[in-house]
Amino acid sequence: MLIVGLDKVRDLHGAGIDSAWIGTAGTLPVESQTGLINGIRSSILAVTLTTASQTNVIEYTLLSTIATAQTIREFATINSDGTTSVEFNRRTFTGVLHTDNDDVILRQTFYYRNP
Repeated sequence: MLIVGLDKVRDLHGAGIDSAWIGTAGTLPVESQTGLINGIRSSILAVTLTTASQTNVIEYTLLSTIATAQTIREFATINSDGTTSVEFNRRTFTGVLHTDNDDVILRQTFYYRNP
């Protein structure tokens, strides 16, 4: 694909992402999953999307007042209408204990490249 084609795919994908959320399950992700294993519903929040050539960067901020006393181990970007959602990915990482002392900022970068 040409860069203009890859950027079109980037734009279509980015247009569908409006939120993200976190969860507590740390099992490794597999393609057949449909989303977070143990998502925390109160953590569904709007994201900021920044685009560059062949790249989307999603920034998610979990305030210190939301989902505290949880060990965060999974993250997903979604398209949500408030009652249903479509999750595009699931990432897992070493657990981070979320307390009411700090906000948590997560960034996910999607790269659109030729194989």
